[in-house]
Formats: sequence, structure tokens, C-alpha cells
Amino acid sequence: MSYIIGLYKAISKISNHDLIFVSNNSDYTYSVLGVKNASYITYSSKNKFYRLLFEIPRIIKNEKIDFAHFQYITPIIKNCKWIVSIHDVIPLDFRSFFNFSMYLKVHSLFRLSAKRSDIICSISEYSLGRIVKHFKITNNKIIITPIAVNKSVIAKSKVFEKPGVLDKNLLDSYRYIIYVSRIEPRKNQHIALKAFFDSGLYDKGYKFVFVGFRAADYSVFWDQLNALSEKCRDTIIFLEGVPDEELAILYYYAKFSVYISVAEGFGIPPIESIANNCPVIASNNTALAELKSFITIYVDCANLSEVILAYRGLESMSGRVDDCISRKLNDKFTWGQSAKILLNQMNI
Repeated sequence: MSYIIGLYKAISKISNHDLIFVSNNSDYTYSVLGVKNASYITYSSKNKFYRLLFEIPRIIKNEKIDFAHFQYITPIIKNCKWIVSIHDVIPLDFRSFFNFSMYLKVHSLFRLSAKRSDIICSISEYSLGRIVKHFKITNNKIIITPIAVNKSVIAKSKVFEKPGVLDKNLLDSYRYIIYVSRIEPRKNQHIALKAFFDSGLYDKGYKFVFVGFRAADYSVFWDQLNALSEKCRDTIIFLEGVPDEELAILYYYAKFSVYISVAEGFGIPPIESIANNCPVIASNNTALAELKSFITIYVDCANLSEVILAYRGLESMSGRVDDCISRKLNDKFTWGQSAKILLNQMNI
């Protein structure tokens, strides 16, 4: 949803074409998009199959739509040009991290949607390459529209007093590290947690903050956590549903952030970290390898010794990410740039 919001907010500012947004709740959609020169339609049915089979084609016909943009899955009947966003096809390359239904959805429905669409929006060179390989699609109808850092996730001012979000979670500025992601095996949080204790950060009074929902069975992580003493567990903090403004502050005052995922189609938390001058340890794999101009330290995510050394290296570093690097990142990943790329491909 955040991808569509950012992209079409930007399109509305540089294009005079009519925009129509169709959703479950048009009032809510308007409240988050805030695009005034657009029309908003609420689905009459809550059944996703009925929508794909009947309602969406009917809306397209009645509204005389030229281009319809979908996320991942397109309808059955095609009565205009289609744009489909497919951020990644990671379940096809890393099957062990996904259930069979997810694999089947990507393998069949994503593939069919991609083949029938006129434009495919991906978010990285890595994802583009994997879509071409798995779906046997030519490059000329795939474009890269990178995800941008939303302004709401950038600390608006550098407040040197202890902000409320830190205080209520008993965090001291620059005395904690942060991992922002769903908690699941692919994200490798068990390695991140073990490195925290083995690197000596715990002994130096640091805390480890995990921000994200529990998204999958991850017994190796939870068993590891439960085996810790109560004193050690007290240094591990779990936060869910953190508002963007508070997340920005958590990034800004963290000693460093960790993102040692096994596979990513892009990697939003690392660029959010850099945008907030927070150093990042990340995996040198998949789409994360494309962020080499910004990542502070790359590691082999399966190599615990490398992760420990990276922790120690950033803990001993007194500086933050330089403002010029943050500006360079914010200039590279913008919704305005992605909007121009899409409009150019649409040739309108």
C-alpha cells in the first residue's frame, strides 16, 4: 500500500491525467493519499474473487480506463492496458522460507499476471533479473521503480534531549541497536541476537530492539531467547506497530541498525536507517548488494564471526552516517523519479 501511495502522490503532482483509486474504503484511501484531483470508488463486494472476475472489469469499462495498475495479481478479463507491480519473486529462489501456497501463488498467479500485463514495475535490478529468468519475459516491458524513503520516517529535527519514544521504552541514546523487520527465519534474527551477546555489547550495557511483527514460525529464535537468563532477556525489547515518526527517532538514536536478511527484493529498513544517519550492517546478497554506496558494513549473513566483528567495529566507531551520504540516498530514491519512469514507459 505504501508503494502505491508514494508513487501516485508523486504522479498526481507531475501529470494532469485523471486518476481513479478503487479500494475497500474510499474515504480512508482519500485520507492517506490526499490527492484532490482524483476520483475514489469503493468496491461493492468484499469477495476478492468476485472483484477479479466481475467488478474490476466492469469499473474499467464504465470509467473508460486507459491503464489499470494492480499489485501482483491481475483480473481475468482484460479490457484496457495493464500495469502490475511485482516487487520480487523470492519464494521461487528460497522455497524453504515460504509455505507451498505462497510458492504456488508466485509461480502461477504472479507469472500469469506478468505475462498478460503491458508494464511490469519491479523495485531493483536483482528482482528484475529474477522475474526475467523465472517468467521468461523480455526486459523491454519491465521497469524499475524503486521504493523511496517516506518523509514521515525521517527525523525532522536532531533533538538532543531524550525523546519520549526512547524514554517509554527505557532506552538511552546510542546505547541500543535496532533490527526493523518482521520476525521470521528469512530475516536471520537468531544470528543477530547471538552476535549481540557474543560480541560483548550486552556486557557494555547495550540493549537490542526488534521492531516488527511475528510473521512466521521461528522456533530457533524463540528457543534461543527463552534459554537466556532473565537479566539477559531484559536487554531485548520487542516493539510492534510503531508509528513512522517514532520509528524515525528510534533509527536516529540507535548506535547502529542490523539487517542481515538471507534474501530481499529491495530492503527498506537499511535505506530508512541511512536517511536518519544511522550506520547499517547488512547482508551482501540479493538486492541488498545494490546498496553498496550507502551500507556501512556488509557481512555474510550466515557467518556469525563476520557479524560479531561488524558489531564490534560499529560499536567502537564514534561517528554517524555523514549528512552528504544521507542526502545522496534521499536524492537517489524518490517517488518523483519513480513516477517519471512509469509515466515515460506508459508514453502518456
